[in-house]
Amino acid sequence: MIDVGHLDFVVRYCSPSTVRDGMLRPNAFWIRPTEEYLSVNVLPSDLGVEAGLVQVRKILAKKRFNTSPNGRFAVFNAGRVIQYVRESRGVDVRIKHMPSPDDPTHAGITPAERYDENAWYTSTRMMARFVTVSSRKPLLRVSYTLTTH
Repeated sequence: MIDVGHLDFVVRYCSPSTVRDGMLRPNAFWIRPTEEYLSVNVLPSDLGVEAGLVQVRKILAKKRFNTSPNGRFAVFNAGRVIQYVRESRGVDVRIKHMPSPDDPTHAGITPAERYDENAWYTSTRMMARFVTVSSRKPLLRVSYTLTTH
Protein backbone atom coordinates (compact mmCIF):
# COMPACT_ATOMS: atom_id res chain seq x y z
CA MET A 1 0.00 0.00 0.00
CA ILE A 2 1.27 3.42 -0.90
CA ASP A 3 0.12 6.82 0.24
CA VAL A 4 -2.21 8.68 -2.10
CA GLY A 5 -0.54 11.80 -3.46
CA HIS A 6 -1.40 15.14 -1.92
CA LEU A 7 -2.53 16.43 -5.31
CA ASP A 8 -4.88 13.49 -5.90
CA PHE A 9 -8.61 13.64 -5.41
CA VAL A 10 -10.54 11.02 -3.50
CA VAL A 11 -14.24 10.32 -3.40
CA ARG A 12 -16.51 8.88 -0.74
CA TYR A 13 -20.05 7.77 -1.32
CA CYS A 14 -22.31 9.30 1.34
CA SER A 15 -25.66 7.63 1.93
CA PRO A 16 -28.83 9.74 2.21
CA SER A 17 -28.74 9.42 6.02
CA THR A 18 -25.43 11.34 6.05
CA VAL A 19 -26.68 14.29 3.99
CA ARG A 20 -29.04 16.97 5.29
CA ASP A 21 -30.13 19.98 3.26
CA GLY A 22 -27.36 19.27 0.77
CA MET A 23 -24.63 19.34 3.43
CA LEU A 24 -22.69 16.43 4.87
CA ARG A 25 -23.32 15.38 8.42
CA PRO A 26 -20.31 14.27 10.53
CA ASN A 27 -21.38 10.63 10.37
CA ALA A 28 -20.49 10.63 6.65
CA PHE A 29 -16.88 10.07 7.76
CA TRP A 30 -17.29 7.83 10.78
CA ILE A 31 -15.49 4.53 10.75
CA ARG A 32 -17.54 1.48 11.62
CA PRO A 33 -16.35 -0.19 14.83
CA THR A 34 -15.29 -3.28 12.87
CA GLU A 35 -13.12 -1.35 10.38
CA GLU A 36 -9.59 -0.04 10.62
CA TYR A 37 -9.95 2.65 7.97
CA LEU A 38 -12.50 4.83 6.22
CA SER A 39 -13.12 3.59 2.69
CA VAL A 40 -12.70 6.04 -0.17
CA ASN A 41 -11.75 5.78 -3.83
CA VAL A 42 -8.90 7.54 -5.61
CA LEU A 43 -9.91 9.35 -8.76
CA PRO A 44 -7.56 8.43 -11.62
CA SER A 45 -5.42 11.56 -12.07
CA ASP A 46 -5.17 11.15 -15.83
CA LEU A 47 -8.95 11.44 -16.28
CA GLY A 48 -9.83 14.58 -14.35
CA VAL A 49 -12.43 14.81 -11.61
CA GLU A 50 -15.63 14.37 -13.64
CA ALA A 51 -14.41 11.46 -15.80
CA GLY A 52 -12.72 9.87 -12.77
CA LEU A 53 -15.98 10.00 -10.84
CA VAL A 54 -17.78 8.31 -13.73
CA GLN A 55 -15.17 5.53 -13.63
CA VAL A 56 -15.52 5.07 -9.86
CA ARG A 57 -19.31 4.88 -10.18
CA LYS A 58 -18.93 2.14 -12.80
CA ILE A 59 -16.54 0.20 -10.54
CA LEU A 60 -18.92 0.46 -7.60
CA ALA A 61 -21.87 -0.65 -9.74
CA LYS A 62 -19.90 -3.64 -11.02
CA LYS A 63 -19.15 -4.61 -7.39
CA ARG A 64 -22.88 -4.28 -6.70
CA PHE A 65 -22.21 -1.52 -4.20
CA ASN A 66 -25.62 -0.03 -3.49
CA THR A 67 -25.99 3.68 -4.06
CA SER A 68 -29.16 5.70 -3.72
CA PRO A 69 -30.43 8.46 -5.96
CA ASN A 70 -30.61 10.57 -2.78
CA GLY A 71 -27.02 9.78 -1.80
CA ARG A 72 -24.05 11.95 -2.74
CA PHE A 73 -20.43 11.52 -3.70
CA ALA A 74 -18.09 13.81 -1.77
CA VAL A 75 -14.98 14.58 -3.82
CA PHE A 76 -12.03 16.24 -2.10
CA ASN A 77 -8.32 16.85 -2.44
CA ALA A 78 -6.29 14.39 -0.35
CA GLY A 79 -3.59 16.85 0.68
CA ARG A 80 -5.99 19.54 1.79
CA VAL A 81 -7.96 17.16 4.02
CA ILE A 82 -4.75 15.83 5.60
CA GLN A 83 -3.51 19.38 6.21
CA TYR A 84 -6.85 20.58 7.59
CA VAL A 85 -7.15 17.73 10.11
CA ARG A 86 -3.52 18.18 11.20
CA GLU A 87 -3.86 21.95 11.66
CA SER A 88 -7.26 21.89 13.32
CA ARG A 89 -6.85 18.87 15.62
CA GLY A 90 -3.17 17.95 15.61
CA VAL A 91 -3.94 14.47 14.32
CA ASP A 92 -2.08 13.07 11.35
CA VAL A 93 -4.05 10.97 8.92
CA ARG A 94 -2.91 9.11 5.83
CA ILE A 95 -4.78 8.11 2.74
CA LYS A 96 -3.45 4.78 1.52
CA HIS A 97 -4.14 3.29 -1.88
CA MET A 98 -5.54 -0.22 -1.28
CA PRO A 99 -6.41 -1.57 -4.73
CA SER A 100 -8.12 -4.91 -5.15
CA PRO A 101 -8.76 -6.98 -8.27
CA ASP A 102 -12.35 -5.74 -8.48
CA ASP A 103 -11.58 -2.15 -7.41
CA PRO A 104 -8.28 -0.62 -8.51
CA THR A 105 -9.35 2.76 -7.07
CA HIS A 106 -10.02 1.63 -3.48
CA ALA A 107 -8.21 3.51 -0.72
CA GLY A 108 -8.52 4.03 3.02
CA ILE A 109 -8.11 6.97 5.35
CA THR A 110 -6.22 5.87 8.46
CA PRO A 111 -4.47 7.50 11.40
CA ALA A 112 -0.76 7.93 10.69
CA GLU A 113 0.19 6.25 13.96
CA ARG A 114 -1.32 5.03 17.22
CA TYR A 115 -4.29 7.08 18.28
CA ASP A 116 -6.97 7.09 20.85
CA GLU A 117 -10.54 6.54 19.76
CA ASN A 118 -11.64 10.04 20.76
CA ALA A 119 -8.91 11.68 18.65
CA TRP A 120 -9.89 9.59 15.63
CA TYR A 121 -13.58 10.35 16.13
CA THR A 122 -12.73 14.06 16.27
CA SER A 123 -10.61 13.72 13.13
CA THR A 124 -13.43 12.16 11.16
CA ARG A 125 -15.75 14.95 12.31
CA MET A 126 -13.16 17.45 11.10
CA MET A 127 -12.99 15.74 7.70
CA ALA A 128 -16.75 16.10 7.32
CA ARG A 129 -16.52 19.70 8.49
CA PHE A 130 -13.72 20.44 6.03
CA VAL A 131 -15.71 19.07 3.13
CA THR A 132 -18.82 20.98 4.23
CA VAL A 133 -16.99 24.25 4.95
CA SER A 134 -15.08 24.01 1.69
CA SER A 135 -18.30 24.15 -0.26
CA ARG A 136 -18.91 27.66 1.07
CA LYS A 137 -15.50 29.07 0.17
CA PRO A 138 -14.81 29.67 -3.52
CA LEU A 139 -11.05 29.41 -2.96
CA LEU A 140 -11.48 25.84 -1.74
CA ARG A 141 -14.07 24.87 -4.33
CA VAL A 142 -11.59 22.53 -6.04
CA SER A 143 -11.31 20.58 -2.80
CA TYR A 144 -14.91 19.65 -2.59
CA THR A 145 -18.01 18.81 -4.46
CA LEU A 146 -21.19 16.96 -3.74
CA THR A 147 -22.64 15.30 -6.76
CA THR A 148 -25.87 13.48 -7.12
CA HIS A 149 -26.12 9.76 -7.76
